[in-house]
Amino acid sequence: MADSNSCQGTTLITSFSYHNLTKRVSGGSDIQEIKLWPWQALITYNPSVWPYSDSFCGGIIIGKTKVLTAYHCTIKSLQTHEVFQNEDVIITVGVLNKTSAYESTRAVYSVKAIYRLSVISTNRDVSIIELTEEINFTEHVRPICLPMKSHDSHPTPGTECIVSGYGWTSSSGPSANILRQGTVQIVSWDECRNHFTFISSDTMCTSSGEEGIGSCPNDSGGPLACRRNNGQWVVFGIVGGGNCAMTNGYNYYSNVSSNLAWIKFPSN
Repeated sequence: MADSNSCQGTTLITSFSYHNLTKRVSGGSDIQEIKLWPWQALITYNPSVWPYSDSFCGGIIIGKTKVLTAYHCTIKSLQTHEVFQNEDVIITVGVLNKTSAYESTRAVYSVKAIYRLSVISTNRDVSIIELTEEINFTEHVRPICLPMKSHDSHPTPGTECIVSGYGWTSSSGPSANILRQGTVQIVSWDECRNHFTFISSDTMCTSSGEEGIGSCPNDSGGPLACRRNNGQWVVFGIVGGGNCAMTNGYNYYSNVSSNLAWIKFPSN
């Protein structure tokens, strides 16, 4: 069982193969067990302040009381930057089916503090949510590993990684009820920059390829997870935005390695 100072690469997946996975979150297949991606969190909002039930985000469990997500998942508007207060945000873990309140793996946590990076860009769309109590780690709920140090072992172009979330299943919706997964391929920053001229340096990108592989609305804040040769899973990217289910499109992610110092010791 994981503790507050360790991550478990997911040794539960003994016969993992990228090629056994459906190729996209949008239009892809449901996962069968939440323990496949036990670090996935669901971020929703108090309906008294945010009455949009179809608006939610993903999150990434990185510690007993820490959930990593996107900055834009902790604000009400990118134009005004009006923030959600601690009591406005709800963190749920162990969720396979987000419409079911009776899953034995599910647990809901309140928020103690929200930390947001002060300078925002496509590579700095990062927030840390601190919980009021510790998460109970089990085989179904546990943290993913962070990179060992800044700029260490970045996935190179062509590397296959996993994106997961409860977001749209096609370019026009609706969102998935059951957690979905997709295999995506890392592309170079230069290639991505040719498509998104606004992305900042160090932003990570994946190509959607001919099958439209990629994340969609409501997947924001979720993990781009890559598997090291030793079988350990590491979160290298935080879902930001891009082309939803577009053939030969791209998605971009905040780079965890380049923001690692702040992620480990967040402040406002």
